[in-house]
Amino acid sequence: MNRFLKKTMLIMIPVFLSACGTRETAVKDPEETGQEETAPAETVPAETSEKDELQDLTFMSGSTLYSMVLNMVSDPAHYDGQKIRVRGYFAVGKDREGNTVYGCIIPDATACCQQGFIIRLAGGEYPQEGQWFDVEGTFRYQMNQFTTDIILEDAEIVQIIT
Repeated sequence: MNRFLKKTMLIMIPVFLSACGTRETAVKDPEETGQEETAPAETVPAETSEKDELQDLTFMSGSTLYSMVLNMVSDPAHYDGQKIRVRGYFAVGKDREGNTVYGCIIPDATACCQQGFIIRLAGGEYPQEGQWFDVEGTFRYQMNQFTTDIILEDAEIVQIIT
């Protein structure tokens, strides 16, 4: 029985690891289809509404949201100045100089990893520590000697989640 199970597993593993779909659904090379290549669409300059549009991340699943925020942390210059709406829980901490900072913490789906933003409200009161909420603000970053602070400036609490 043990030998049969091993053989079955050796056959099934490649099946499970192979891609879904058929050759017909794959993206084809224009030479194979006989079609001419088309020029890429024009891109919108960064100075236009891209930075003005709200990037609402509240609809994303935990892992997708965490990945997006991790990308923002990894390449903050790309997102600088964009308006962001995100969901997380409220936390209070201290910076390197001992100043109080307020944050929105975003865990992944399994809650084993987390990223977050420092939030600076334009006005109003901060939620209670540990409270889930939606916050909207302008993405900024600040380079320090060893870290990069990710900040939502001029933020406002959009919704407290109960």
